Formats: sequence, C-alpha cells, structure tokens
Amino acid sequence: MTTQNAENYRFFIETEWKDIHHSRIQEWSALGLIAAIHIGLIQLLKLINETDFGKNQLDFLTPIFCIIALVFSILGILMVCRHRRLMWIKLNWIFEAEEKLGLIKDSKNPNGIIPESYRMKKYSSNEYKELINKEKELESESDSNNYKKTIWNKLMWPRRLSTSWLMAMIYIIFGIINSMILIFSFFSIFE
Repeated sequence: MTTQNAENYRFFIETEWKDIHHSRIQEWSALGLIAAIHIGLIQLLKLINETDFGKNQLDFLTPIFCIIALVFSILGILMVCRHRRLMWIKLNWIFEAEEKLGLIKDSKNPNGIIPESYRMKKYSSNEYKELINKEKELESESDSNNYKKTIWNKLMWPRRLSTSWLMAMIYIIFGIINSMILIFSFFSIFE
C-alpha cells in the first residue's frame, strides 16, 4: 500500500468517527429537547389549569398535549434507530479500512496492533448478505453513475444495554406515560 493510500484510509477513518460522534451528539440533544417538550407541556397544562377559563378546557387540552408528546417520543425512537443504522454501516466501513491498513492482528497479518478477538462483530451473515445483495441491485440499476449506493433508509434497533438502547427505553417510557394519561383523560371525558 502506498503512503498516499494509507493516508487516505487514515483520513477516512477519522472522518467516519467524527460523523458517528456528531450523530451521537444529535441523539443526546434530541433527548434533552424532547424531555424539555414533555416538561413544557406539563407546565403549560398546569398554568392553564390555574386559570378559570382553563379549568373548563383541561379535559379537552390534556389529550391533545398527550398526542403531541407521544408524536415527539415516536420521532425520538425513530431517530435513535436511524442513527444506529448509520453507526452500524460506518463502523463496518471503519473495520474494512483498518483491515486495509493492516491494523488487525490475525493469521494473515501477525504484525497488526488490534487483536482480531477485540474487534467488534461485523455484520451478521444474513444482514451482510442482505446488504450486499441490495447494494448490488442498486449498483446494477445505476451503472451509468459509476458509484456504489449505500442503503441508508433502513432502521435498526439498538443493541441491548447500549446508550442508544437506553435512549430508546426513555422514549418508550415517555410514550407509555403519555398513553396512560391519554387513556385516563378519555375515561374522564365520558364520565
């Protein structure tokens, strides 16, 4: 491998890691924003309840506010799953670049610095075959473009006990609370 190619791979790895970190920052920012929206809607309902006019409207406004909060919770889960897919694709690209640079220590490359057993698992065989087959289909459809397309529009559930999974669980808890309040508010309307 030439020095220029090696430098390109190093730059590629650095850029992909920056992109992964940027998406993580977006996830945490969105979690804070959605939590603030939930708190803001609760405080708004509390303020409305303190007015004479608002007490009459509370049964009508509570379900509307719950639906708004529920929509934001669902958007949060979708964003986490979308970013998980992005991270999954980019990490596999990083692993391939590390292999090209000779960083992985295995039987083919005993001088590598990262033991093969310490690497994260790449695609499962079924997921990898599915990804490659879809990309080959897209590539054959767009031979005139002379570039390989990557499938970005798929969602992926986060690994258990990861920070992305924790965020998804928080969104689910928000959704459960919103749903329970929504159900109880409908029962109170019909009483």
